[in-house]
Amino acid sequence: MCNNTAIATQFFEATIAHKDRSNMSNNTELNVDKCNNEQDTMQQQLADANNEIAELKLQIAWLERSYE
Repeated sequence: MCNNTAIATQFFEATIAHKDRSNMSNNTELNVDKCNNEQDTMQQQLADANNEIAELKLQIAWLERSYE
């Protein structure tokens, strides 16, 4: 009976260790996904800002022409 208890304890510990590794792996994947999404968002914000700058430059050029 003592041997069965030891085997059960080892199995339980191995199961817990596997769950911990699995959770760590999932957390790492979630963090990578989050970083990728944040990078995509920042790149989109930069593209939007560049478009707005280009549009403002055109508006300034148009205003300068009307004063000539």
